[in-house]
Parts: sequence; C-alpha cells; structure tokens
Amino acid sequence: VTVVWKKSSPDIQNYNVRITNNANAIILDTTLNDTLYTVAVASAQVYTWSVRAKNVSGWSAWSDSWTFNSVAYPAQVQLYLP
Repeated sequence: VTVVWKKSSPDIQNYNVRITNNANAIILDTTLNDTLYTVAVASAQVYTWSVRAKNVSGWSAWSDSWTFNSVAYPAQVQLYLP
C-alpha cells in the first residue's frame, strides 16, 4: 500500500507517518522526507494512518486519520474444461 499526502508548506523538513491496525497496534511509525510511503500490509485487515510535519518550530499536530482495507487474494482458480 502506498500512502500519499500533500506538502502543507515549503519549509517542511520531515514527516512522521503512523499506521495502526484494527487492534490499534502501531505497525509503522517512521520519519521521512518525502510525501509518500509504501508499506507491505497483511491481507484482509483494516488499517488507519495519519501524518504530521516538522519545520524549524517543531512537530505539527497529527492529521485527520484515514482508514483503508486490505483485501485477501482470491481463491485458486479451478480448471473446468477439458
């Protein structure tokens, strides 16, 4: 899954991204310089993510949370003919 956000101001130095699962356990908490991050997640789960920014004054408040679902792979295809 790739999470993406818009740069809020030109003087941002870092971003802190946090992803939690449906049990509210943190599965990712990382600091980076870019406005996107790709992470592998387990299938058939519900996740919530948010981001905050840092400039010379310090860290902002966390953004609103966004929720996404990961879908399980379909069952194996069974051949029918011939």
